[in-house]
Amino acid sequence: MAASQASLGYLILTSGAKPGALTAMSTHVAHGHYAQLAAYAERQAGKLVPADAARVIATDARTLAAG
Repeated sequence: MAASQASLGYLILTSGAKPGALTAMSTHVAHGHYAQLAAYAERQAGKLVPADAARVIATDARTLAAG
């Protein structure tokens, strides 16, 4: 599956992240701030966002940031 805004949103919503992280990540997606989303997911990996999910989110966000 190719990375898209919709698939990234789905990954975030099903990630098991804490509510505050869901809000922050969803806001980044809504505004197209993919590089910031990737950095946030990496910082919160294993904290507010499960590590495995954070890796996938960061990878897809970086793909979208690259254009």
